[in-house]
Amino acid sequence: MPAPFVRENAASSGNNGSITPLTSKAIAIASAPTAGHTVILAWACDSSDATQANWSVSDSQGNTWHIDVFVSNSANAVTMLVASTHQNVGHLTTADTVTVSVSGGTGNGFGVWEYHLEEFSGLLTASSPVDKTATHTTSSASTSCATGTTASTTQVDVAFAYVVVNVAESITKDAAYTAFTTGSQSATNTHSGDSIAGFPTYKNLTGTGTQSATYTFASASGAGAIVTYKIAPTTKTQTAKARVQITGTKAQIAMARLRNTAVTKTQTAKTRIQATVVKGQTARVRIQKTLSSTTLAKARVQITGTKAQTSRARIVEFRVGTQIARARVAATLPFSQVAHARIQKTLSSTQSATGRVSTNIQVSQSTIARIQKALRTAQAAVGRIRNDVLVSQPARARIQVELDALQTSLTRVQITATTTQTSRARLGAVRTSFQISTAHIKMVPRPGNPLWFDRPIGAGDFDRADAPEDSFRRPIGFPAS
Repeated sequence: MPAPFVRENAASSGNNGSITPLTSKAIAIASAPTAGHTVILAWACDSSDATQANWSVSDSQGNTWHIDVFVSNSANAVTMLVASTHQNVGHLTTADTVTVSVSGGTGNGFGVWEYHLEEFSGLLTASSPVDKTATHTTSSASTSCATGTTASTTQVDVAFAYVVVNVAESITKDAAYTAFTTGSQSATNTHSGDSIAGFPTYKNLTGTGTQSATYTFASASGAGAIVTYKIAPTTKTQTAKARVQITGTKAQIAMARLRNTAVTKTQTAKTRIQATVVKGQTARVRIQKTLSSTTLAKARVQITGTKAQTSRARIVEFRVGTQIARARVAATLPFSQVAHARIQKTLSSTQSATGRVSTNIQVSQSTIARIQKALRTAQAAVGRIRNDVLVSQPARARIQVELDALQTSLTRVQITATTTQTSRARLGAVRTSFQISTAHIKMVPRPGNPLWFDRPIGAGDFDRADAPEDSFRRPIGFPAS
């Protein structure tokens, strides 16, 4: 716990310089205390008035002062008191004064005095801050004076100890206590011969128990007192209690929010999981459709590639047949310009067809690469969907139904592929017929060179070894004889 002592507001000693005693003394404030702090006055004088009711403390702000402990030693005419105020009315400043007064009674008045004005923070202010007190006096000269021993304190306090002697000498404090800024001080009235010395100290207690202090000096008689002031736990307790209540309220609110959040988030999470399952099913269906479409596209590309290769082989075969036909025609007769032009045109068309087939093959290869990439993406998606599918057994059952449906679709695609192959075979037969038809090249005679063909030359006419020679060599335009 931090030390509650703040500062010393005033400290001094003096005498009235006369044989006539004083009944009051105004104390000037050297250092203004902080508003709300407790100011403690330690006062001692040479009065023998032992009646506490005759003594009072006040200030120019009208604050309430309490005399917390009072001691009067009639044997050596020493009176001391410790008083305190919470500055409950006005804040004391350096323009204010604190006044100690005595009225009536035997031994009224004083001629020499000593005082300390000390400021503390954190002391109890709701009621009297005093916890325990004790006093002690000595009737004859000695080398020490105690404060007396208090009863056991009820809480952790701060102890304020004060010893006064009737000799103007230096006092040594108890080692367990701390001195204020101004330590031991004394004064002597040369007119009356009275002297006084005082030394207040304080101690921050760390636990409960009885408290006391002992001071030493050369030789004197005197009086001692000790007051334990309560450290104000009320504000902290109330604040802590309020914080606990607020914390409890916040905890309840947090718990309610947590419940609401947990339920809402659980419901939201459940909805999202269901949505994820639905999306997973939809994605799986799409992927299956993509796989089916990809498989179908791949089959189509393969068919297209096969068709392109077949077409290319047929074109090569057609070119070979054309070249053979040209050789046979050249061996039999000079080329006809018209037949040559037609063959060149046919070759050009064949070359263009070959170029288009090569382009189709390249496009097919690019398509295959894209399909393979799509297959890899689809496989990765299938892997993720499989993880999602594990979340929901009902989803797996529904996906299995869809897989069966996709298997049926795959069977239909296979039937379609079979139909496509049948159509392809038919197309091959048609192309074969077309090749046979294009082999019949009609020759046109060149002017000045009569030919003896009375009909178009067939592609297989030169291969007939058993054909009579005159069946080919007849004047064109003349009937057979």
